[in-house]
Amino acid sequence: MLASAFPVAWRDENTRGLNGVVNVQRSDFYEKDSEEIVVRDVIHILNKKLESASSGTKLDEVTRIMLHGVRLSNDFPLNRFVPGLSGSSPRFVATTQTRTRGPTITIFVVTLSGKSISIDCSPTEAVHYAKSKIEDKEGMPRESQCLVYAGKQLKDYHSLSFYNVKDKCTLRMKWTLRGGFAGRFSTPRTFADVSDGSLITAHEFSSDAPEWRACSKGLNIEGRCKNPDCRAFRRMIIDRKKFELFNLIEDDDVRCPICRWKVDPVTCGLYDCCWRYEGIKESDDVSVCSKWNDARGYVYHRFDCDENGGTVEWESLLITVKPRDDAESAKLLASMILAVVSPSDICTICWSPFGSSRKGSHIASRCGHTFHRVCSQKWTKWCKRNNTRLSCPICRNTE
Repeated sequence: MLASAFPVAWRDENTRGLNGVVNVQRSDFYEKDSEEIVVRDVIHILNKKLESASSGTKLDEVTRIMLHGVRLSNDFPLNRFVPGLSGSSPRFVATTQTRTRGPTITIFVVTLSGKSISIDCSPTEAVHYAKSKIEDKEGMPRESQCLVYAGKQLKDYHSLSFYNVKDKCTLRMKWTLRGGFAGRFSTPRTFADVSDGSLITAHEFSSDAPEWRACSKGLNIEGRCKNPDCRAFRRMIIDRKKFELFNLIEDDDVRCPICRWKVDPVTCGLYDCCWRYEGIKESDDVSVCSKWNDARGYVYHRFDCDENGGTVEWESLLITVKPRDDAESAKLLASMILAVVSPSDICTICWSPFGSSRKGSHIASRCGHTFHRVCSQKWTKWCKRNNTRLSCPICRNTE
């Protein structure tokens, strides 16, 4: 189930440190079903909120969203990345580019009822901005609109000027047909206790391993094939997820590599990557998470468990992976008072380099992790305004 609200920190992609934090509410998506919401919809909401907060000629426009420093595809469903966790540590960061507002034009829109309305836009604005203004005036959801001009249907990501829409032009609107479906009820699932590091065993690779036991760099999900006609029947198979994020509750596409039957996920293995998890166990209903872990070496790091032991019931579990070459996590510094950082070290609130080792430009939390001072200040301000406890984004310790 999609969380009722979650914060998204944002920064200019050409600067270091946060510019602010935006609260995204479930109600911002109107009646859209949770399973239909994708990352692109979040970008749209963020752009609307940033535009409404801007009064000058400069606009901040979101270009991408990252989860723990990993870029999210615009087409991926949001419920795969928001696993209903509690806590107040920053997970999402949006990067923006600054653009200049163009001259304002007035365009007319003929609605489905034949009513004509006017909206003020910039020719350089994307079509989806115009749809948002129609939504604000008429209440018609943006995703249900279809705008037509000069016989062409306007695509959301193109600008108005791309279609030669000028001052006093008239657009016509029609409904798009969308299929509706009910949201899925999330039930706990049994999976490896990834919070128990003692279960991890480094396995050597073997040239004699069966084909259903081939792994890839990144994340590999294991389960038992139940197809009696498959060569891997009753065997523990490996579905190579590589560097995809894996949401245990929402992802339902773990398959046997031989017969392609769906398989219930039981455990996982990692190879040549950095990884972390966050989730909620059914037994105590408490959010747990890890720092970035390094699965290094020419070995397969497997949580050695099966249906008979080493597993727990998860209400929520999200595993994030990224290549070791790209993995940049914050240092756990020995000094709790003055953190010593290099310009290339990464702040794991905004996911940009510190850029300066000058005293006062960064701050160490009580747990010893270090961030840009401005990032810490922005995040602290958001937590206080929303009456949530401030916690470290790496270890979740509270201040």
